Amino acid sequence: VFCPHTQREDVVGQLQNSFATMQESLNFHMGSIRYTTDVAKQRNEEQARATQLAEEALQKKTTFIQNVTHQIRTPLNIIMGFAQVLRDGMAQEEMASIKNMMLHNSYTLSRLLQMLFDSSDSVLSEELNNQKQELVSCNEVARESINNLLSHAPNVNVQFESDVTDDFCITTNRLYLLRSLRELLYNSAKYADQKHLSLRITHTDSKVRFCVEDKGPGISEEKIEQMFEPFTKIDDLTEGLGLGLPLSKRHIISLGGDLTLDTTYRDGCRFVIEV
Repeated sequence: VFCPHTQREDVVGQLQNSFATMQESLNFHMGSIRYTTDVAKQRNEEQARATQLAEEALQKKTTFIQNVTHQIRTPLNIIMGFAQVLRDGMAQEEMASIKNMMLHNSYTLSRLLQMLFDSSDSVLSEELNNQKQELVSCNEVARESINNLLSHAPNVNVQFESDVTDDFCITTNRLYLLRSLRELLYNSAKYADQKHLSLRITHTDSKVRFCVEDKGPGISEEKIEQMFEPFTKIDDLTEGLGLGLPLSKRHIISLGGDLTLDTTYRDGCRFVIEV
């Protein structure tokens, strides 16, 4: 209960006014202390959160470096081993198989290094500022992406359908579109059954859609929100750096389009590139 000020001028009035002034001063300082405490608490919470994020980032960085080392070392060891076998001599009938294996692992290394290069901030800035636009045949770039997959995985069955003619072209960046299509096909071949993989092209008055569909385990709901985050892998037991989908989405967004997962499809995965 606060003591009010009084108009009395006697000793009791002076004492009451002095006490009221002291209460006001104490109340002001207590408010300042509460405010300072609240600010300190908030800063401590923010610092604790920042420390937690820094620890998570450090752990993520360590995991990523270990993953990169493993992903590069494995195909490199295979290539070096086969090179030594070829040097020492071997039967002619085994030569073709070894050459194909060396080519596959060389492609794997090249793909990993390209994704690491593309993931840098300087490349992103340059990509957005110096984007090369050209007329691109939708069917041609789709067939090229399929042929690229089959050159490394000849046993994969890919069905291609298109609602547009071969001379139907769009103005876009051919390299970014091709890389994104190749990555989607590569992922579908890696994770699905390799028998029911398709690439379809449809269009509206203003947009072209490239739909890559497969039948397989699909992506769990808890992983859907993470799949486009850099360095995040859907399955930690498989090869890869967790960069394929994030880079593909970034490339398509830089083209003025988008890459999305069709969550209404339940038999596997259906990714849609829309430009």
